Amino acid sequence: MKKFLFLLIVLLYTITSYAIDIKGRIIDFDTRNPIEFASIALLKNDSTFVSGSQSGENGSFLIAGNYPQADYLLKITYLGYNTSIVRIGNLKDNIQLGDMDLTNASHSIKEVTVTANRIINKVDRQIILPSEMEVKSSVNGFDLLNRISLPGLSIDPVNRTISALGEDVQLRINGIKVTLQEVLALRAEDISRVEYFDEPGVRFGNENVGAILNLIVLRKRNSGGYISLDGRNAPFIEFGDDQISMKANYKASEFALNYSISYRGYDKRWTDMTESYNFPENQINRIRKGEEQPMHYQEHYFNLTYNLTQPDKYVFNIALKDEILNRNYANASNSYYTNSQDETYIYSKGSPYSNSPVLDIYYRQELKNKQSLTFNAVGTYINSDSESWYDETENSEILSSIYNRVKGKKHSIIGEILYNKEFDKMTFTAGGKHTQGYTDNKYTGTNNSTTSMQNADSYIYAQIQGKIKDKLGYTLGLGGSRVWFKEDGEDMTYYLLRPSLQLSYPVNNNLNIKYTFNVSTSTPSLGQLSNVEQQTDRFVTSRGNPNLKPYNTYRNRFTFSYNKGIVNTELTLTHAYMHKPFMSIFELENDKVISYTDNYKSFQQLGGYLDTYVKIIKDIWTINGWIGSYRFESKSNSDSYGYSNLYGGLQSNLIYKNYTLVCGFNSRYNNLWGQRINYGEKWSYVEAGYKYNDAKIAIGMSLPFDEYWSAGSKNLSDIAPSKSWSYIKENGQMLYLRFSWNISFGRKHDAGQKKLNNSDSDSGILR
Repeated sequence: MKKFLFLLIVLLYTITSYAIDIKGRIIDFDTRNPIEFASIALLKNDSTFVSGSQSGENGSFLIAGNYPQADYLLKITYLGYNTSIVRIGNLKDNIQLGDMDLTNASHSIKEVTVTANRIINKVDRQIILPSEMEVKSSVNGFDLLNRISLPGLSIDPVNRTISALGEDVQLRINGIKVTLQEVLALRAEDISRVEYFDEPGVRFGNENVGAILNLIVLRKRNSGGYISLDGRNAPFIEFGDDQISMKANYKASEFALNYSISYRGYDKRWTDMTESYNFPENQINRIRKGEEQPMHYQEHYFNLTYNLTQPDKYVFNIALKDEILNRNYANASNSYYTNSQDETYIYSKGSPYSNSPVLDIYYRQELKNKQSLTFNAVGTYINSDSESWYDETENSEILSSIYNRVKGKKHSIIGEILYNKEFDKMTFTAGGKHTQGYTDNKYTGTNNSTTSMQNADSYIYAQIQGKIKDKLGYTLGLGGSRVWFKEDGEDMTYYLLRPSLQLSYPVNNNLNIKYTFNVSTSTPSLGQLSNVEQQTDRFVTSRGNPNLKPYNTYRNRFTFSYNKGIVNTELTLTHAYMHKPFMSIFELENDKVISYTDNYKSFQQLGGYLDTYVKIIKDIWTINGWIGSYRFESKSNSDSYGYSNLYGGLQSNLIYKNYTLVCGFNSRYNNLWGQRINYGEKWSYVEAGYKYNDAKIAIGMSLPFDEYWSAGSKNLSDIAPSKSWSYIKENGQMLYLRFSWNISFGRKHDAGQKKLNNSDSDSGILR
């Protein structure tokens, strides 16, 4: 009887339930632009959850299922917007709701709470939605990146660096490739989400970076422009990072100005080193005990931008940027040779300088039928002047005196075009990029020479992205390059292919599996290719290698992501194989050791990491921890080298009312590259702050449990083995103060999102 009643209930439910599709599009009320990743929930009248979805790139959403005929509520939420609730009466048929408006929250993010999963897994990237707690405890974009603790990234909040397992990370704002200073100029409350490309596809095929972070910024037309001040300075030593940023709007135009300065002045910096030079007839062992010496530098950054936007029509953007770096450093040591009873004194110093103005012009035209065409042109001029001195004496007798100066000038232009077309279930992207550079360097001092080089890199690519049966996401792309170098009448040309495949499968609402295969190409710098040499100390001469060839990296990666409730966990397993990579090597030549870059046989890296983010107390306390291990194997033309590392870290973020307390620790990330083991820096910090409206004050300390900062390296060469450690006393237990203030005014412009941006930072100098 019970079975009969159960079957009867199921039958009646089936008869009275209908297969229904609920469709619509979420757009911004002011700008009429689509909103991606808005959360849409279908609720019963008593607010019981029934089903849900998220809006896609064009703002569209679909909720499909079997639902009994009844009255329902449709709840739409998105960070920075007021929640919208739509009543659907007597639902029994498919329904097309059309465009549904969301309005900007009148008091920004404070009135909105995000309850969905913290991380949204897409086939080519991860989408991270910052929580109210993370935004409230942050002042600028860099603070927010540190708070959200992205898997696989190492962020040093004191020295303000970002890396991905030892590789560079490219930063973008609304698709624009920007500098760290521009991210620091962003207000945290203006960032709606962060797109994390942990394995860049063919669209970024020739960028040669470990990861890409794209910060999506809300441009609210009816809120104000602003002036932002941010200063962080150590009261007892010469250490500071200061910045002022301004934005102003008039009708369809936006003007932006940003200036920042970073400076350091250390007087207690030293290096300890042990070296051996294994000449056939004479082995030389040298022990160098470092003395405290000064190191000073200033880095100035300037950016002036004009933006003209007509929503759904076009975007025009022009930016003038300049970066000036001026550095002075010295090293001194008392040295002992095993075959001598006397002590030698080694003193070296350097003063590199560079000035790099950039003009960046961008235009995007929206076309019919969900198409767009984008153009970007970037001109760069790099003016550099570097001097170095090396002196070694014994009992007042000069054993070696070396002086080198390099004056360089480089002009380059980068042009790129991008076409994008959206279909119902697929997006097609294709583009081309060309780089042309001209470099002239003059080497004087101990060795005199001049170089005149030209280089070109032409890259074309195409990519499709979509889903199979609305479940299996895929991205398939192919890129091809022509790389050309010319020096002193001799030139070289190489052709390279860069395929890429990404698959993403959501097992359920909490577990996602992603697989990535790609081939990336690395090309030698102009300095490495230069046909010049410079003596760097008594025994070693550095030499360029015009015969270097580009190489490919073949990378396979599996990522398992689990997000549920208060826990977010990601396990990543990766293998990378590099065919004939170029790395540093030593050779003997008469009574000299020659250091140069050459193509090895192979290099591979195998390992993974586990990253876990936990909300200990909702909206008050979060903890993020990570641990990883990698095996490195390097094969030169004559030797093999291996090294394994283990690293980890922890970060805590505590916020109560207007008070914040953040602290973190990251162990050294050590790695092998060629013959060299690099012992990375470890960092730790603690910072307590108070935020009142748009102003924040904070006090913090770097390396609170260490007396000094340190980093080192070990060379495994049979010819010139060595081990070196550098230290900075002032960075240990360094107290710093911070003050930030955002001043809002007027009306803010809805600046269009720039999808392309390019830059050139290769000066072409042999280092």
